[in-house]
Amino acid sequence: MEIESLKKEINDAFERSVYPGDQNIAINKKDLEYEHLKDFIGVNWHQISVDFIVPKHTSSLCFMTPLAFCYYMPAYMSISVENYVESDIVPDNLVHALTIRTQCDLDKLNTFKEYLGANNSSLGDVDEEVVWFYERINNFTDRQKKTIYKYLLFLVQEHSADYPDNAPQIAIDRYWKFFMEK
Repeated sequence: MEIESLKKEINDAFERSVYPGDQNIAINKKDLEYEHLKDFIGVNWHQISVDFIVPKHTSSLCFMTPLAFCYYMPAYMSISVENYVESDIVPDNLVHALTIRTQCDLDKLNTFKEYLGANNSSLGDVDEEVVWFYERINNFTDRQKKTIYKYLLFLVQEHSADYPDNAPQIAIDRYWKFFMEK
């Protein structure tokens, strides 16, 4: 899919998205990330530029409420499609957020954490991760889910060399394949 075509698809699918409200941006207002999330208050997703996102907000989506996550997702997708290199780790963070976790994923992360000598507390369990995923994903319409599928497919087709772990394809295989057009 060409860049302009995908950008139009994103815009069309999300154009009627409703702003979640100033009080419904951050999950935890005591979190350090909340100071960064204040920048999103009152901001329409169409107004967001790569300069707004990079470097301060590259991972802000993960700290947003499910409604804010869904509202700002198209901004992050559009930015990473149009400005792939300049968007830095935005595509990686989107792929991570759009991939439903398995117990195997968490086991690998815990093993790596132990290897680094970090404290032995668990990173969480798969049930929490699955709930986190569906709390966000269930707010998308089917059309928006199809667009997210196309975005992930774009990453597979155009930037597979940047993903030796095949992360965008894994995201598709675990969930988004159900939204490919037949």
